[in-house]
Amino acid sequence: MLPTFPLGPGDRGPTPTGRLVLDYLNGRIPAYVDTVLNVVHVDDVAQGHILALEAGAVGRSYILGGENFTLKQLLEALAARTGFRAPRARLPRVVSFAAAGISETLEGRVLRRHPSIPLEAVRMSSTLMAFDDRRARLELGYVPRPATEAIEDSVQWFIDNGYVRGRRRTKVTGSTEDKVTTARVG
Repeated sequence: MLPTFPLGPGDRGPTPTGRLVLDYLNGRIPAYVDTVLNVVHVDDVAQGHILALEAGAVGRSYILGGENFTLKQLLEALAARTGFRAPRARLPRVVSFAAAGISETLEGRVLRRHPSIPLEAVRMSSTLMAFDDRRARLELGYVPRPATEAIEDSVQWFIDNGYVRGRRRTKVTGSTEDKVTTARVG
């Protein structure tokens, strides 16, 4: 099974894919790079594993994907969900590699903490990661939900589980807290 860019609930780590959403929610993405990601709901990835167990051909690999989004589109979908502004500045690749080198050196080696701009993430972002999951759809009956549901569920899970910093958490539009407050008032 080859999952693409899974997002959704339960991302306790968080994983590198969830880290992108969490960094956005906490205001840590000032710019974006020109890349493509295939966003899929984590529950669809789990279902794809079950389908492969039940109907997959021995020795066959299956891409468990969803929708291809540019990073800019993904950030705009997050902005639409949260009410926060999407980054407008596109960062040239050479600048992102330089920033990652500085982050890895200062934060990673000197301060001994996780770099805010990991070199591996920048390397991955320099590759367009668009995928076609047609084989899984045809041979397994795999049907992923829209990527916006994965984004929505990921955002809501990070908010509900305290991963989003205080002031930013209270500013997110459409959070469970907002819905509860609206239900009480209305």
